[in-house]
Amino acid sequence: MMSAGNPDDYLDLVDQAILETDDLIACAQYEADSDEDFAGMLPVYQQLRAELEKLHSVVRAGSHAFGAGVDLPLMALVRRYRGRVPIGGLLEAINEIQRKGF
Repeated sequence: MMSAGNPDDYLDLVDQAILETDDLIACAQYEADSDEDFAGMLPVYQQLRAELEKLHSVVRAGSHAFGAGVDLPLMALVRRYRGRVPIGGLLEAINEIQRKGF
């Protein structure tokens, strides 16, 4: 399981998720003609990326509350499209740290 001991480690996980989401977006765009099902996930991947960017900003600003016991907003998408979000495990780990703290 991925873990973080402090906000900087957490930002590293969020950065990793952003990079992997960028890869998903690029793949979905590339496959648009041959895999309509995968390409249809493009808006979901773009929304995940936007949520990750927001998270990154608030953590970096020092205004994010860890350990509040609340899911990140992006988790609704992750759970709704379970199995279609290949980085779901990473996003679950990020959410778990957010919920429980360090």
